[in-house]
Amino acid sequence: MFCFYTFQLLINRPNGHGYAMGMKFIGPIGSILLCMFKVQTKNQNLYHIFLMVNFDAVFFSQGVVDMCYWKSMVKKRSELGETLMAPFAIVGFLFIYAVTCPTNYSDMGHLFFYPLYTDYTLQVFYVIGTWAWLTIIIWTMAHISNEKFNPTFYKYYTGSALYAYVSHYFFILVIGVFIVRPYKISFIGAFFLMFFGTFLCIYATYIPLNMLYELCFPEKETKA
Repeated sequence: MFCFYTFQLLINRPNGHGYAMGMKFIGPIGSILLCMFKVQTKNQNLYHIFLMVNFDAVFFSQGVVDMCYWKSMVKKRSELGETLMAPFAIVGFLFIYAVTCPTNYSDMGHLFFYPLYTDYTLQVFYVIGTWAWLTIIIWTMAHISNEKFNPTFYKYYTGSALYAYVSHYFFILVIGVFIVRPYKISFIGAFFLMFFGTFLCIYATYIPLNMLYELCFPEKETKA
């Protein structure tokens, strides 16, 4: 919170947009520090849940800040794109992908707790990889997906984004506790069940809630 607030003060200064990209590192560093408190102790489910909430808070805070200072970040990125930093950034991203790709099958933690590994070093690698992919996806989607190309699709798919973010971990726990563990489903089966089952639960609850909201609070007509 202190780092986010300090960077915001710097950005508001003349030519302060140069500090905007620095804010992109706060989330990854915060997540790496949180890994220091990640333990795989049994019968500590409440501890793990609250720790997961802290990871979510870091992700959410980074997203809010990126949204507020998006133009400043784009301006700085454009400036960096015209320097020698551009090719080095591409090579660096490929290197980060190679190092952080979760292909290690030793020291594995619980499948449904983040990060995936028990060893601290592997946790840090996995966290960095997650943030790297998150950044590249955000930059890409900002260029190709910021248009309301279909009102219905936009309404339910894009409109459910915040609800999905808030509720997805709850559905992950429900599926894990009531289906995966009791029936001792293997890794591959559990992965597909967890991945697609979470999406199904999100939309199966969001659509009725959205309809109920529109029934209680009808959308007002606006003049063109």
